[in-house]
Amino acid sequence: DVPVILVGDFNSSPEDQPFESAFGLGTLIPPYLQAVGKGYHDLWLSKKKPRDVYTCCFSADVSDEDAQLYQRIDHIFFEPKAREITKLKAKVLG
Repeated sequence: DVPVILVGDFNSSPEDQPFESAFGLGTLIPPYLQAVGKGYHDLWLSKKKPRDVYTCCFSADVSDEDAQLYQRIDHIFFEPKAREITKLKAKVLG
């Protein structure tokens, strides 16, 4: 009954869809869908005034200072465990 916060670089976006494994493992569910499928809430989408917050993508060596980020693959999920959440706050830094 303790609320859970799950934070990470999931390399998965809300737009991802299940897909067939190239190695014969059957249908694979992307990490983003696994989290929301287990009852976690996407903090950004749960805010009263959600806005586009992109966290990806840079060149392979992360040297492009003027990168135009276009995708959200780093996430903050939470599971309130039946508690009422009255305020959510998060910032993108850097």
